[in-house]
Order: sequence, then structure tokens, then C-alpha cells
Amino acid sequence: MLAVCTTACDDGDEPDTPSSSNDEGLTGIAAQLVGTTWSLQKSTEQRADGSYFNDLLSINPDAKGHTITFLSEKQYGGFKLYCSYVPNGYDTWYPSSIVYRSGDICISSQGTLSASDSGKLHAIFGSGPLYVNISGDVMTLRNAENREYKREFVYHRVSGSNNNGGSSSGLETPDVDFYDYTQTGSSSVKVDFMIYNKDKIGSIKSVSVNYGKTSSASGSTATANQVGSHIIANLSGLASNTDYYVKCTVKAEGGSYTTKASRIRLTAW
Repeated sequence: MLAVCTTACDDGDEPDTPSSSNDEGLTGIAAQLVGTTWSLQKSTEQRADGSYFNDLLSINPDAKGHTITFLSEKQYGGFKLYCSYVPNGYDTWYPSSIVYRSGDICISSQGTLSASDSGKLHAIFGSGPLYVNISGDVMTLRNAENREYKREFVYHRVSGSNNNGGSSSGLETPDVDFYDYTQTGSSSVKVDFMIYNKDKIGSIKSVSVNYGKTSSASGSTATANQVGSHIIANLSGLASNTDYYVKCTVKAEGGSYTTKASRIRLTAW
């Protein structure tokens, strides 16, 4: 295990300002993290008596499935950490050459995010000092064990090697999410998905958009086109005042990713 601290520590003990960082010779869990992407699966909060509060994802349901990526690109003396949960969600992570408390890595906001977005990040990381444990393709972030409660955030590996934290190609799995939709007629709509890490996934092999009236977004497939970082599809033959669900799949050199289903609705034209 290794300790992690966010700058939003809620125990009144703010971390020191980092003085340096080194991207050479990363070892231990830091070496396992660089170049990896993780998807949040669940989070819980446990009282000291062993009973549980509500699953935190019932409070922050949109956080589930979003990803964090530990990058090697330098930022503020550390390295960039990308979180898909917030717009322009770049934070900073520091490897073992920076020690705030007694561990080997620290996640620290450096003024790149708004207060609102920093709050959203707590749905991904929690707040205060945390510990990290990696077992196979599962990563757990956990608050300090001496707290009156225990918050635990469980991730599943999306991409990155189990051995050195980087894929053999150095590419990332596509980070795709629903962006917008526009009604274009009485029974038609244009849907727009965004690839947030397009420059890091290599060449795109295929894109597809599925849609339907059920929450699985199954039933029909639309012709989809890549336009820069966007995936655009035009859906037709839809009924007004009816809920539809859409999802997008992007297959690239770095891997394949399918978004969760998003709901859209046409109004009377």
C-alpha cells in the first residue's frame, strides 16, 4: 500500500507544497500506475461500528464508470492525472520522489479546476489522506484506517500493463462520452459523442452508435462518422414525445470502449 493525499484534506492537515518531481526510474506502485486507466466501479462508506452508510454512488451516480488516467506528461512539477468525470479534468499526481506524509504518491489539485469540479473529483478520489492497493485488475482507494469511518473507492483496470503500468504501444483506451443532441426534424435527431483523449488512442478502427427505446440502447444501429474528436450520427424514424437511449462504441489501437446509455427525447415538430 501507499499513501495518497488530496489537497482538500478534511483533517486540517494541509500537505506541503511539492518542491520537485522526477519522471525517471519510477518504482513500486508508482511504476504500476503510470500509463494506466481505471474505471470507477463502486464506492462505500463504513462506520466505525462496521455498519455501512449508503453506497456513495447512490449519491453521485454519474461518477460510476468514469475513468482516471495516470499520465507521464509533466504538470506543476508532477504529472498530469486525467479524470473523465469533470470538464477539462486534469489534476496532478506525484510519484515517489514527492512524499507529503508517509507514502509514495499524492494526488493534488493545483488550481486547474473550479471549486465545483474539485468537488466532483471527491466522488472519484474521496478527500483527506488515502491509501492505494492494486490487486490484479482491481485498484482500491481507501481513507486512513484511523478515521471514524472508512470510505473505499474500487476501480477496474481499463488499460495499461500489470507489470510496468504502460501498454506495449503506450496508447490509451478511448475515453468517450455523450456530448449533445439536436432535433433536426419531426422524427429525426443528430447525436454527438466526444472522444476526450483522441490524440492518445492511435488510429481509430471503427465507430458505431446504437439506439432504442430501452435503457440498453439496443435495437437499431445508425451510421456514425468521426469528425475530429466527435462521433456524429443522424437517427431517423423516431416518434415525438418518446424516450430513446443512445450509446457509442469506439474501437482504436489503444482499445475499445462503449459509453453508458444516454436518454434523448424528441418534441412535437
